[in-house]
Amino acid sequence: MRLYLRTAVIISLVLLIPGISRSFNPKTPVAQSTDQRFMDYGDGAIVDTKTKLMWMKKDYWQAEGKWLNWHMAKEFIQKMNFKKFGGYSDWRFPAQEEAKTLYERQKINEDKDGDKIFIDPIFPKGAGWAT
Repeated sequence: MRLYLRTAVIISLVLLIPGISRSFNPKTPVAQSTDQRFMDYGDGAIVDTKTKLMWMKKDYWQAEGKWLNWHMAKEFIQKMNFKKFGGYSDWRFPAQEEAKTLYERQKINEDKDGDKIFIDPIFPKGAGWAT
């Protein structure tokens, strides 16, 4: 249970998702998860075909190598929207229920300390986390 909560916290604090109602790019993915749930189109975002949500592939820790607080995270979202990261300008924090959808006990990845987290390995190893 602790690892589940830790994974949810990792995801909810460091991965951002754009609005749900959109048409996804019809091009061929450059990578996909083994179960074909997650698609990587090479634009820095991962599409979840089950929930129709889009996630940033790398969290802030992976991208910048430093921690951020709540205010810095909000500024980071504004920056990603201004830059139209992945071609979209409606990035936001995920709701708790949305973040929970990434947890899959049978899938194992590693956080920045090498500890297990249960998200698909299509996301790069080394995510930061906070409690």
